[in-house]
Amino acid sequence: MVGSPTHFSNVAWQVKKLIDESIALYDQNYQLKGKVGGCFTSSGTHQDAKGCIRMLELAFALHHKLKMVPGIIRVDDDSVEDVSKLCQEYGMKIAKKTLSK
Repeated sequence: MVGSPTHFSNVAWQVKKLIDESIALYDQNYQLKGKVGGCFTSSGTHQDAKGCIRMLELAFALHHKLKMVPGIIRVDDDSVEDVSKLCQEYGMKIAKKTLSK
């Protein structure tokens, strides 16, 4: 699971650094291949958040070959109750995918 705030439709620099440094795992025969992964972001708008999620999914699903559960987005005007429900549902999806391996 990787989460990042959204900055100009992209991940925070700290997360980008993590992605860049994950080349070590990529270079060692795809050490993450087949593992279950997921991502999430918090953003001011859905449009910006979609760019951030795409970046995370590209890095981990395409390049590292993780089995990604599609990422979730939290935007500024979401209620606490809605975000809590979304996160609980997402956790269940991750658990089910992990257990079904």
